Amino acid sequence: MFLAKEHKVSLGEYSITNPSFIEYISFVFNTFIPLITHDDINMLLFNVKKLLGIIPKPTHNKKLIVDFVYKKINDIVTENGSKLVIVGLGGVEKLDIPNDLYKLPNVTVVNTRDALMERVRTFKEYYIKYSHIRGNNPLVIVDIHPNAYAHQIIADTIVEKIKYSSKM
Repeated sequence: MFLAKEHKVSLGEYSITNPSFIEYISFVFNTFIPLITHDDINMLLFNVKKLLGIIPKPTHNKKLIVDFVYKKINDIVTENGSKLVIVGLGGVEKLDIPNDLYKLPNVTVVNTRDALMERVRTFKEYYIKYSHIRGNNPLVIVDIHPNAYAHQIIADTIVEKIKYSSKM
């Protein structure tokens, strides 16, 4: 949507374990406020452009998306002597990979969501096994992004699929 401002702001100087009040105020005024202001202004501009019709509404036509976007990406990848690997991550909800993706030549589509779900029985177990958790009683999910164990399953699934597709 818009360029991030993070690369223009030095965050390293603020990675202090126990910052003083002055360091905290310095962070707020020199980093936090500029980043939030930048994002707020750009989101406002984006939404105004969307309301005015300058930014078109997204299509729900999956075939059009595959034909227009993924086909072009695949053409570029193929022209450069490589092979496109599309990785579907998802979460507990069913991953909706358009069938037309599987029809593209020289493309490997990897559904890692199914590989993760095969190892659990319930959605609750999924979150406990694959999320970042703290505590014992009660367990607290602090981040639902994949943990190291989930990343290993995802990586193994990708490698396995690439090996299988290269034999074909």
